Amino acid sequence: MIKKFLALPLNKRLSTYIMLIALGILLAVYLTNYFVSKSIILDGIEEDSKNLAEAKVNVMSKFLTGVEKIPEAISTVILNYEYDSANVSAVIKSLLKANPGIYGMCIAYEPSFRPDSTPFAPYFWREKDMIEYTDLAKSSYRYEYWDWYQIPYSLRKPIWSEPYYDDEGGNDLMITYSVPIIDTVSGKVFGIVTADIDMTLMSDIISDIKIKEHGYAFAISRFGTFIYHKQKELIINETIFSIAEEKQNKQLELLGHKMVDGESGFSSFTDPFTDEDYRIYYMPLKSAGWSVGIMIPESDLFTGLYFLSNMILLVGFMGATLLAVFIYFVIEKTTKPVSTISDVVALVTNGNLKEADTKLKEATAQFKDLDLNDVNSNDEIAKLWNYIQTMINDLSRLSIRIKSAGNYLHSSAKTLSNAAALLSNTFSEQENANKNVKLFGEEIRQVTVELTDRTDQLTEAVEETGNLIMSGQTNIDKIAKSIQGIGRSSDIIVKKLLVIDKRTANISRVITTITNIADRTNLISLNAAIEAEKAGDAGSGFKVIADEIKRLSENTFNSLHEIEEIIKDVKGSVSDGVDTVSKYHEQSVAGFNEIRNMINDLNVILEKNKELLPEFEQFREATKAAQESVSSIQGNLEAVTKLSSETKTAIGNLLDVSDTVNDAVTALEGEVNKLITD
Repeated sequence: MIKKFLALPLNKRLSTYIMLIALGILLAVYLTNYFVSKSIILDGIEEDSKNLAEAKVNVMSKFLTGVEKIPEAISTVILNYEYDSANVSAVIKSLLKANPGIYGMCIAYEPSFRPDSTPFAPYFWREKDMIEYTDLAKSSYRYEYWDWYQIPYSLRKPIWSEPYYDDEGGNDLMITYSVPIIDTVSGKVFGIVTADIDMTLMSDIISDIKIKEHGYAFAISRFGTFIYHKQKELIINETIFSIAEEKQNKQLELLGHKMVDGESGFSSFTDPFTDEDYRIYYMPLKSAGWSVGIMIPESDLFTGLYFLSNMILLVGFMGATLLAVFIYFVIEKTTKPVSTISDVVALVTNGNLKEADTKLKEATAQFKDLDLNDVNSNDEIAKLWNYIQTMINDLSRLSIRIKSAGNYLHSSAKTLSNAAALLSNTFSEQENANKNVKLFGEEIRQVTVELTDRTDQLTEAVEETGNLIMSGQTNIDKIAKSIQGIGRSSDIIVKKLLVIDKRTANISRVITTITNIADRTNLISLNAAIEAEKAGDAGSGFKVIADEIKRLSENTFNSLHEIEEIIKDVKGSVSDGVDTVSKYHEQSVAGFNEIRNMINDLNVILEKNKELLPEFEQFREATKAAQESVSSIQGNLEAVTKLSSETKTAIGNLLDVSDTVNDAVTALEGEVNKLITD
């Protein structure tokens, strides 16, 4: 939809824009007038409702206050006089005659007040032009149980009752103001003085409250009971809260609480019976505890506003329509040169400069009322006209210059292409040479790297050999010292073994001595045995000792024989050990001498090895320098190769650019050839 609209001609789009703006302004005026006027009307109607309600409430309050004074005065003075039923009735009747606003009056005594303790409640009320009388102390009525009696009696203060029907006393809908008769000395309540008001009178006052054609008023009591309403069936029978509960209307319930609480206010409200929108103003009648509400239908309230708004809308729409028609023709005339310019630009776009120039000149003659040739004109159309004319002339000249430049570019592109081809061949040859040089450089680099590695390995081997020789020299020194220690130890061992040999020789001599002693002991034991045999029984004890000595001698001889064998073995072993250790000592001394000679040879080798290390180090540094030089040469060769490749690529790009320029020039010539200038 928007795309279709944007595709419309300029004159139609401008007309639509202006029409929409005019309608927007009209809508703003309409809404502003509506809401401002509505606010003014509401402020005015609120003030009128307030004034009217206050006036009627003041009338009712003044009337009720006047009624209240009469029973209050009676309750104050009645105890000052002796009780007389005839006088009481006469006073009530005379007061009723003197106060036409009062419907009926009664003085209801407590039964204990009368001397005979019987109830007495004389009641007088109006019946057309007559004043009727009855005694409410009838057994069937029982006045002491009615609210107008019980409530003020219990509260001990005056109070207005709720509206009620009294079938016995007045037979009409009424309200009662009850004042307790209180003895100032004893504080006892001796009765109730009442004044009744016919609700017809109050209803007439409330019904006179009316704003607009269908507005009306209603009143509720302190408990929300309808005292007056245009729907008569609600009076006495319903409360504002029962209706709210029945209709499930929270708004009505909230309104009821505000009115019962004695608040005043002005707000919107929907009638629960008709669902019609109203504005309600409510205020309290404090003397009776009532609240009065004034209902104004919004349909009556805003009738004039709706009419005025509709008229504004109608007049505005007609004006906008006339404005749109006028603007359309004005824009049509104004934008016609623009349409011509659009056609001329279309011809220029198609390359037909000659026809565009002709059409522009014809249009210049057509729009004589516009000074289109005035270069200094402030008219945008005239400026655009001159710009288009200048553009056509410039394009004609430019096409000629482009054709000439195209021929020159063709020639330059061809020359550039030939030069680029020659350079490309040259750099191809250079690239091959660079590849060969790079290959040779790589071989040299590999040889130098291998030589460097070999040199490093040889240097490390020489260093390791030197370290091993030094380590071996140290170890051989340790071995020599160990051999010297062993030699000294072997000398000591030989000496110790010789000492042992001497000791064993001494032991042999001792054993020989002990053997001789054993032989002698054996001989002694033999002699003792012979002597014991000779002694007979007397020598039996001595024989035993001789046997023991013989056995000891034999054991000693056996032990000595074993020890002798052991000594012989030890002596043989010691002799062998001395020989072995002596031979080992001689071999150790010979080995020590060989090791000392080896150490001297290793020292010579180590000195020669130390002389070789600096030579190998210099050679290794030289090979590393050669390797770095080869790497540098190779890096330079790679840079040259890369530069050659990039140059070749650039030459290729140059050839591509040359071809592109050639194609562009050809295409440009084709486009320029489309321009019809002759």
